[in-house]
Amino acid sequence: PNGEVTIEFETPEGYTPTTPNTGDDTSDSDGTKVTITVDGKDDPTIDLGLVPVYDLGDKVWFDADKDGIQDAGEPGIPGVTVTLTKPDGSTVTTTTDANGNYVFTDLPNGDYTVTFGTPEGYNGPTISNVGNDGLDSDGQTVKVTINNADDMTVDSGFIKVSVGDTVWEDTDGDGQQDTDEPGIPGVTVTITYPDGTTETTTTDENGNYEFPNVPNGEVTIEFETPEG
Repeated sequence: PNGEVTIEFETPEGYTPTTPNTGDDTSDSDGTKVTITVDGKDDPTIDLGLVPVYDLGDKVWFDADKDGIQDAGEPGIPGVTVTLTKPDGSTVTTTTDANGNYVFTDLPNGDYTVTFGTPEGYNGPTISNVGNDGLDSDGQTVKVTINNADDMTVDSGFIKVSVGDTVWEDTDGDGQQDTDEPGIPGVTVTITYPDGTTETTTTDENGNYEFPNVPNGEVTIEFETPEG
């Protein structure tokens, strides 16, 4: 019948509506909801254009051995801020879940940039692009092209710094470790982390020690004076 009518299109899964009303009404998209006035004439111009959309994401993890590869047992890092810059320059932000995973959905084809914030307590990103794209770290800022497929391989590993050196016998008492002055094995060394927790190790046969995964912040290292 004549009068004002409204036509609504339901967007199917895997698509997003294209930009409406960009040109001639006979060829452009009218959007998902269109109101027209029927006045006794056919109107064959009410249409909707749909763009296929895809997902982008993966994981942020702690690269404990600093090799740039996500090994079994290396945990994801929750609460990391991940920012996606879209082809038009606009941005959207999410955070990693309890397992370090994140995803951006409903993305049309185009060139994107993914930026990972440095998680609290970590020194910075690990080495990147060293192996299988599904397992290695892609860095802290990653260029990604969506081309008719999901990309769930965009991930980033982060590391903590190492602290350590040597306990040695200063035979001449000058405060300098000379080349002929030996390390002292078996010395107890304790580190106190910024949160107050402690960890203890002992020097090896050459007097060397290391704490491999120290978070950012103020730490205290104490050496137990060896007997003799």
